[in-house]
Amino acid sequence: GVDIPKGFGTEVCCVKSGTVSEIGTTGSYGAYVRIKSGKSEVLYGGLSSVNVSDGDTITIGTVIGKASVL
Repeated sequence: GVDIPKGFGTEVCCVKSGTVSEIGTTGSYGAYVRIKSGKSEVLYGGLSSVNVSDGDTITIGTVIGKASVL
């Protein structure tokens, strides 16, 4: 994976259209959103807040949440 450092509260936008397949929290990622697009998935971790819901269909540029501190 690739970590892209952002300041706390910076909007995190989707880089590939798809469907939200999972939202959760882990010790290593904090809050995260997993987006399925065809045969691939993108996981956005390190979020302080989440702006989407499980099952939402989203497009490139959709704000999926806000960054936490990496």
